[in-house]
Amino acid sequence: MKIFSVKNRVQNANVAKQAVILSTVMLVALSIQACGSSKPPVAVPVPRDETVKNSPKPNSAKTVAPKSVITPEINYRESAKQAFIRGDYKQALSLYKKHKEKTGDASVDADIDECSQKLAAESDQLCKDGIKLYLSENYDDALKHFKKALDLNESNQLASEYHKRTVDKLKALKKLDGDSEDNR
Repeated sequence: MKIFSVKNRVQNANVAKQAVILSTVMLVALSIQACGSSKPPVAVPVPRDETVKNSPKPNSAKTVAPKSVITPEINYRESAKQAFIRGDYKQALSLYKKHKEKTGDASVDADIDECSQKLAAESDQLCKDGIKLYLSENYDDALKHFKKALDLNESNQLASEYHKRTVDKLKALKKLDGDSEDNR
């Protein structure tokens, strides 16, 4: 009776190990699928004898951490999502473009468009604020706003025009200050 009990425990432990390994494989496969991998996940069952032979012993010095299944392309996309959530649309746009360049994955086109729209809206708002500062003759702060607007969206024509006007205005004021000091 005692031999049967020990044998039963060993079999139950082996079955438990197999279940853990299989659930880990399925979890990794689902993670890959959730990250947008174009290849479908495949769970390959491991024969019972190999499971026990290949599973590392708990205190074994040869226990090795599993290799990461996250590819650089997945990292670009995930990093882009995180940057977008943080509101760093410029970084997100750069990472989405890098992901598309490396993988050819057109599914990020919508994300790229959304980042571009967010950047354009942010640039427009900075430009409007800069114009208000310009009209109130606060040229230094206005110039900062126009520079930020152009940094976010180089094709913002209004920001570009007002940037030029502000630089010209500051040069003229500097020249006037220089002339008035010379007359003293």
